[in-house]
Amino acid sequence: MSALPLRHWLVLPGAARFAITAGGVVIGRSSRCDVVIDHPGASRQHAIVVDHDEGLRVMALGRGRVEVNGAAIEHERALADGDRLDVPGLTARIMISASGIHARHGWTLRTRGGARFGLTRPTFVIGSSASADLRIGHLPLEAVRLEVATGLTVIAQVPIVVDGVAVPPGERRAIVAAVWIEIGDDGFLVGPSATDRDAATAAELQVPSLPTVAAIEFLPRGGRLHATIGGHLVTVYLSEKRCDLIAALLRPPMPLVAGEFIPDEVLLPRLWPGRTMTRVDLNTLVHRTRQDLAPLGIDPGELLARAPGGGATRFTLAPGALVQFE
Repeated sequence: MSALPLRHWLVLPGAARFAITAGGVVIGRSSRCDVVIDHPGASRQHAIVVDHDEGLRVMALGRGRVEVNGAAIEHERALADGDRLDVPGLTARIMISASGIHARHGWTLRTRGGARFGLTRPTFVIGSSASADLRIGHLPLEAVRLEVATGLTVIAQVPIVVDGVAVPPGERRAIVAAVWIEIGDDGFLVGPSATDRDAATAAELQVPSLPTVAAIEFLPRGGRLHATIGGHLVTVYLSEKRCDLIAALLRPPMPLVAGEFIPDEVLLPRLWPGRTMTRVDLNTLVHRTRQDLAPLGIDPGELLARAPGGGATRFTLAPGALVQFE
């Protein structure tokens, strides 16, 4: 049986716990914040705590003070278990613990085609070998190992890419949240199981539907993408330039339409006004943004797609999808 995936919590006065997700926890005076504080020294949107691809972090959104363990931060800072977070009108602590949501399939792997597998063995091998757990004929004999012990560790046997970051052979990468693994032209979404059933149902084996609603909530630094997928609302936090990219794709100039490919010559000046940037810069931004989109449960390369041969980008939507800006 695999170990419990970790959960991040913001422990509030009175021992109430607020889960920290990929969408982040916004703290401030506004009634639209996740944690609302009534203090004249607090900004409407004062700070956000995010379960980011680089780890748990707090970012200052307003001009008021934000302290971690009694030391003021200027912009952002990494957080660890037990850290004390202080803003005007609120003192909270960071807690990292087992989720309490555990199943026989504590971790799952989803292929690009939508098939889903529970990682129930101590080691799960992907490759073309007859002994591989997931055998794909055109891959090397052993392409990647997934080890389930106290968590999940990805071990590259050949060059692979994990959430847009190249991982050379022999390198180990521990994960605690969903990641997209690329091996050549193939890709796999690996992450904690969302249910406690022993096997995936027929519905779970289907390719996830595309967003039927996509809404951007702008924050002083970046923003949050709220997407309705398969009838469920999922939220992810996007840092400033990554938020700008998704916003530009969802609200392109006429006659271009959201959900269709937007040419680079339209995107580049909107993302970097007054600067001479190239497709290399845009490709880098796209790869980094895909890391943030992994929790949506859709192949990030399909959701944030580059046109064949480059030259245009789209945020893929379901037919008739609703786009909103808040």
